[in-house]
Amino acid sequence: MLFSKGNLVGLDIGSSCVKAVQLTSTHKGLSLSTLAIENMPAMAMRDGEFFDCDLVASVISRIYKKHRIKNKNVALALSGPSVNIKKISIQHTSDDELNERVRWEADQYLSFDANDAYVDFQILPTMPGAKKIELLLVAAKKNM
Repeated sequence: MLFSKGNLVGLDIGSSCVKAVQLTSTHKGLSLSTLAIENMPAMAMRDGEFFDCDLVASVISRIYKKHRIKNKNVALALSGPSVNIKKISIQHTSDDELNERVRWEADQYLSFDANDAYVDFQILPTMPGAKKIELLLVAAKKNM
């Protein structure tokens, strides 16, 4: 489970606003304990990319202070031209070779240099006996 001590903050940083939710684990399951939206100053982002990181950080800090959020366990959502998500198929390979193979595949599919990005993947379920494995390849530019 993603939760540490039963809590998680979801943070969505968009070009027009920052949205935050805080989920708390209770004996009945998860509960939404905080919902916050703050406008993003126009000069904080340009063309879907961070232009003024200090300004973005101040919006996030304002949300945390205003809503008394103490939890630092965050699930983050990013979008824009600096983020690529691609479903790919590759030949079955050993676990040792998988990371190297994914890195090579990333260079083929990304719209930017994989060396300038954080690259990760998730193996997707496949049919038994499938000749290839399917992966969800995700990359975000390091400057994001």
